Amino acid sequence: MRAILQAVSEAKVSVNGVIESQVDQALLIYLGISETDTDELLDKFGLKVANLRVFPDESDRLMYSCLDLGASILLIPNFTLISESKKGRRPTFFKAAAPAAAEELFDGLARNLASRVSNVELGVFGADMTVSAAVRGPLNLVIDDHDLI
Repeated sequence: MRAILQAVSEAKVSVNGVIESQVDQALLIYLGISETDTDELLDKFGLKVANLRVFPDESDRLMYSCLDLGASILLIPNFTLISESKKGRRPTFFKAAAPAAAEELFDGLARNLASRVSNVELGVFGADMTVSAAVRGPLNLVIDDHDLI
């Protein structure tokens, strides 16, 4: 499991020009699921993300989490995060989970986050999405499954 987290003042996801999800003051999460990921990671990831202090205080110190501020989460499935580009000029995605398994884990994480945070919006699994975001800071964090152990 690999995720890119961005603190955003607003973000939206569109499919074929139709807005599917939209959030203000949120944590935007692009999530890649690998073939070795299991349900056991979901609770660890949900706990980490909900409590991660990524929003600044008045001194610009990262002091507040989604839970502290009641901030939303926008969770976007993104299998391309599980890529390798060691050989050649084209990335490979052999280590990404099969679509059915990835969707099951994605949905499980969405439920886990929804049990912790007041508003969780989702990207459309398997769709060609357009994601628009106003990134604050900019603040970008990468979390891998080894960060959760």
